[in-house]
Amino acid sequence: MSQRICALRLPGTSHARFADAASVRCRPGDWVMVETSVGIEAGLIVVAPDQWTEPVEMPDVPSLLRLTTADEQDQLARNLRRSRDLVSPAADVVRAHSAGCYLTGLRVTLDGSRAVVSYRGIVQDEDTLTDELTKMLSLSVVLEAEAVASVEDSLLSGSTGDVDRSTPETFRELLESRLDVLRDPSTVAPQGIPRLNSQVQTSAGRGRLLAVDIRHWNATVELADGEEVTVGVDELSVV
Repeated sequence: MSQRICALRLPGTSHARFADAASVRCRPGDWVMVETSVGIEAGLIVVAPDQWTEPVEMPDVPSLLRLTTADEQDQLARNLRRSRDLVSPAADVVRAHSAGCYLTGLRVTLDGSRAVVSYRGIVQDEDTLTDELTKMLSLSVVLEAEAVASVEDSLLSGSTGDVDRSTPETFRELLESRLDVLRDPSTVAPQGIPRLNSQVQTSAGRGRLLAVDIRHWNATVELADGEEVTVGVDELSVV
């Protein structure tokens, strides 16, 4: 069976990760379970398998296990609120411990027992920093070094927002320099969104779709004269 590559973002992380959706049917905005370095976690789908316009194969990516349940989504919402309260004090501890090192993300595992603290820079003593964070957070801490992002990874950065279908994930122009796969002007992506770089009609005129912010359900369109306008996604039509 060929891969069904998708991209998902774990709560409290700055970059999306690729995975094989396998037999899991998912759309952007769905929460799914996936195996990670710290165990099974929940992530938010930001690029669905059927958004590619040609087959994509990627070695060494994990497979999705299943969609999350309603109870797990309730727990995710609680964990996200908890993580937001912990981010600032955790960032202070990381900065104070190692000069030039800074926190890039914090997430609480689904069962609420551990905090995964990601960082960039060089940590002088990982064991000491882990102990300091564990005391401050009152949670078992796993440090996760985040490498400097490649151009491709930086195009997948952003926030996960809330576990709420009314405030879905930000959807930007993805993988522009890696794979020319999101540009089929004759089709529409999941959730009724025209594909990026396609020609669309708006109330301000015809133009090229540059980006879509599905959290606010707005689209950025470059008109024929080079002007960029922001319009509602529901207003767009493919031409």
